Amino acid sequence: MLVIGLVLLGYLLGFSTPRQVPALFLVGVGAIFCVQAILKARAPAKYEMSARTTLAYGVLALVIGALWFSLSLQTAIAEYLLVLILIFFGLIFLAYTRLK
Repeated sequence: MLVIGLVLLGYLLGFSTPRQVPALFLVGVGAIFCVQAILKARAPAKYEMSARTTLAYGVLALVIGALWFSLSLQTAIAEYLLVLILIFFGLIFLAYTRLK
């Protein structure tokens, strides 16, 4: 509810266009999921989704929202951002497989 309220308030005040509203919502949801993953890591429950999975969903929502937002601003920025994000996740994947 907080994310929807902030996004709609930004739209009504003229800070964002209608094309940017869904992207900002995804970024907000991703940020909330990332914070929730940090809080879950402190006190995990027995049958709930792990903190790592929640963090992965949050990062995925953040990335999709950031790409959508940059695409709504300018198309050239989205291409470079997509390349950087793919390289970043590729390096994280390689580092994770090397550690395991």
